[in-house]
Amino acid sequence: MSTPSPETPAGARGAVDLTGFSGAAGAGRAAGVATSGASVGEGAGGAAGPQIPDGLLIEASDATFNQVLSSTITVPGVLVLWTSQHAQTRDYRDLVCRLAARHGGRVVVVSVDLQANPGLTPPLVKALLQFTAQPLPGAALAEQGAGLLNLEGAVRIARSLRTDIAQRIASGNMRVGDSMLASSMPALPTSTVGWETFNWGRMVFVGGAHIASHSSLFRYYQAIWDPRVVWANGKTQRIDITYWPASGSVAANTVPRSFNTVPVNSGALLSGGVVLGSALT
Repeated sequence: MSTPSPETPAGARGAVDLTGFSGAAGAGRAAGVATSGASVGEGAGGAAGPQIPDGLLIEASDATFNQVLSSTITVPGVLVLWTSQHAQTRDYRDLVCRLAARHGGRVVVVSVDLQANPGLTPPLVKALLQFTAQPLPGAALAEQGAGLLNLEGAVRIARSLRTDIAQRIASGNMRVGDSMLASSMPALPTSTVGWETFNWGRMVFVGGAHIASHSSLFRYYQAIWDPRVVWANGKTQRIDITYWPASGSVAANTVPRSFNTVPVNSGALLSGGVVLGSALT
């Protein structure tokens, strides 16, 4: 049995996840559709970039995502998850728009700005999307990954979490087992989209070859939510990054200068309550 691909959140085909380029990202934002003639990025000196062709870019939120997704039945769409907190993710979104524009209206770009909780780290965002995904009936785990993307569920959990998680991780003030809740988590692990109510898959792929489950994944802090921690093939490492100082238009903590990898040989990765499945082979 092959290991499900972890590259796109919830195993969503056609999704481009840019949250890994940010220091912290949440999930969801106010709804809206891009107005025709909006500019893509900026040119030299801050000048407006190329104009977005009418109908090319559709901005979706957790409230409108499923409706927008339905519209891609007639015109294929590329889903881009990004965060307005970090300019580099907008640049990559704009690159996708420029590439899509070459196809002359045969493809659209669905843009989701992940900002319901700016204190979430990229691995935590990815886990939320996997945990709340809708399983595909009749499809094997290796075929579907976690299932269909379910922004409504992911956003509901994200809004129940503290907004300073990423900052506390970076400062070393978050320990495995510490509460991550700012309010109560959703009572039922279900979502209703249109007239259909479905259960969440409640699975998160961890350690490269394991499945973890239980609401404790989000009730309590797990060491794997630290974006500097890498757990794979039975080994755990921490990657510390130093950055070049600010220069010109480039902000500090943007361009990596060096990487230092340190083995992690002690300490818990997961808190009590988390159910860890057998290794996938």
